[in-house]
Amino acid sequence: MSLPPPPSARLTVIAVTDLLLVVIVVLGGLRLLLPLLGGIAAPDPLSGDALRSGLLPLVLSILAQSGVTLAALYLVVIRMRGLTWQDLGLVAPPPGWLTRGVLLALVAVPLVGLVNLTVQQILDQPIDNPQIELLSPVAVSLSNYLVMLVLAAGLVPLVEELAFRGLLQGWLRERFGPQAAMVVSALVFASMHGIPSLIPALLVVGGLLAWLYERSGSLWPCIAMHATFNAIMTSLLYLALQAGAFAE
Repeated sequence: MSLPPPPSARLTVIAVTDLLLVVIVVLGGLRLLLPLLGGIAAPDPLSGDALRSGLLPLVLSILAQSGVTLAALYLVVIRMRGLTWQDLGLVAPPPGWLTRGVLLALVAVPLVGLVNLTVQQILDQPIDNPQIELLSPVAVSLSNYLVMLVLAAGLVPLVEELAFRGLLQGWLRERFGPQAAMVVSALVFASMHGIPSLIPALLVVGGLLAWLYERSGSLWPCIAMHATFNAIMTSLLYLALQAGAFAE
């Protein structure tokens, strides 16, 4: 079956300096915002408020990162270059590809588990996952878990797919071809998460998302896969924390 390529042809108007500007705005903005948020939402050792001591700093951090990223994309892609969100891949997918995205997430979950287990055996030690430390004071509450689920399976997939697949993969595809674009975007996706021990597993996820974008020509199947994957992983982590799997 012949499918249309991702809608990235107009991304040729974006220069290397534009991409660097996005990186500078995002990373620079976060460097300024996150310490401020940490001060505003610092845990209060005398307070039993779980929202303040656990959920609020994490939620503010995710909202800040997502907001700064969307603002940078809007500034460079929409305002400076006159493109649209459709040029970044927010177009209707071919029939059946949203379902394929969800099914691919169901395949990715055990695959990622296998990769992590292999890495753990090679390193001969448990994988250090900072996400467990971040969520451990949050996921013990059902209401807090639901808030995190909305962010992890709603906001984060949309923002990350716009950045990694819509902008980066689309830009690379027009200059270096689809294969190079998929490989590089997957590598950047895995490395930008900042968790070295999880890079092999994230590389698998990034590769599947890159392939899905290339084949479907739309970001929506990628968002569906990313959202489903994040929802499953967040739920599994929540259940493990509830069961005391990571208790010292």
